[in-house]
Amino acid sequence: MRGKNRVKSRRKQHADKPKAEPSVVNHPIWDSSIPRLLCSKFAAIRFADAVEPALIADAVLFSSMFSKAMFLVDQCIISKTSGTAQTWFPPMLFDAAYLHAVCFTIQAYFDGCFTRTRSVEEQRRDYVHYAKAVRILQERLEAGDDRERLSDSTIMTVLALSGHAYTTGDYESADNHSRGLLKLVGMRGVGAFLQNTKLLIEIIRCDLGMAVDGGSKPVLFTHDSVPWPLMLDSASPRTFLNKLDPELAATWTAMSCFCSLLNEAADNEEKKITEEIFLHSMGSVMYRLLHQRFQKGSYDETVRLGLLAFASPIFLHWNREEFPSHQFTCSYREALAMFYSTGPDIERHEHVWLLMVGALCMAHEQQPDDIAWLGPWLRTSAELNGVSSWDDMRDLLGSLLWVGVVYDKTGKEVFDLVCQHNHQCREKK
Repeated sequence: MRGKNRVKSRRKQHADKPKAEPSVVNHPIWDSSIPRLLCSKFAAIRFADAVEPALIADAVLFSSMFSKAMFLVDQCIISKTSGTAQTWFPPMLFDAAYLHAVCFTIQAYFDGCFTRTRSVEEQRRDYVHYAKAVRILQERLEAGDDRERLSDSTIMTVLALSGHAYTTGDYESADNHSRGLLKLVGMRGVGAFLQNTKLLIEIIRCDLGMAVDGGSKPVLFTHDSVPWPLMLDSASPRTFLNKLDPELAATWTAMSCFCSLLNEAADNEEKKITEEIFLHSMGSVMYRLLHQRFQKGSYDETVRLGLLAFASPIFLHWNREEFPSHQFTCSYREALAMFYSTGPDIERHEHVWLLMVGALCMAHEQQPDDIAWLGPWLRTSAELNGVSSWDDMRDLLGSLLWVGVVYDKTGKEVFDLVCQHNHQCREKK
């Protein structure tokens, strides 16, 4: 899970003394008798180490909602619960580091997702599992047995540690875990994971997320070694794409095709896409965007950054909308400023899309000055396109690149904010 806007890293130490609060769970999933039944069922199974049956029950419950937890566009993707169980559950039987990592990571996810408040004793228990996972993993990595340290379950353990760190706000540790993960994957060879879609999606997300947030290039695939071709349709290309670099134009077209698939799936359950299509689209689009570079302030570079800003929440993040890092947002703002200072000769509706994506990034960081800076441009461009309401804006954005289930709510909020700000400015005059 990537995309935290890290203006300042907030480090959360596991050893901090937990606050004494009553144990409260406010979600129907814990009000039923299912966890108790699962506890008794799994008490007889021999896992890699001794853990509380209730934690195993939570792991099983999590596997049933895995797709919703892992994809922002979950409602557009075919859920394969059996495949999830086959990938993520078996290592709990033989890998103690993975077992303990799953125990505390899932608790952190449920805490955040369902606003749980748990007892001091439960929080201490999480720390015990954390310490055991880290100790066992460290011993394994130092032992030098490649069969163990490069195994799927070791990779999954590091993924769990990274995900937990992001969930709890410890971004420095999350980045360190992600770097370690990519090193292990590189040692084994990323080709070894190509047949394991669920695991590969998370590995690729780490690689792409590190590159987007840091302004660097991804490490697992070079430009020429990306194994996924762009998914293109036979429709006539849009005229504004003729002004773009040919490969960048093709990448835009591929992203447009994927957006169409998501929008169709949102309206028709029978049109849902597979995880394989999600992986193919993510890999083909994001790796090409990250390996390309153009002159600062150019049309190509501005569109490239706009596409990255738009695609990152869709591809890289779990079940909440998160834009790339503060560093990325600053780069995109700078590109927009340089680009528009030259009075670019592009189509009006393309102006609106680039500015709207910028406004979404800046609003996500809750920086009023940024919205005040960009708002007048966006409002003027919208008016030149005959846009006077959110419905008008939604139609315009939908004719270019847009995914309603991801951006409609935030988009309307940003549009209303821009309109309100402009109205206030006019009143002051």
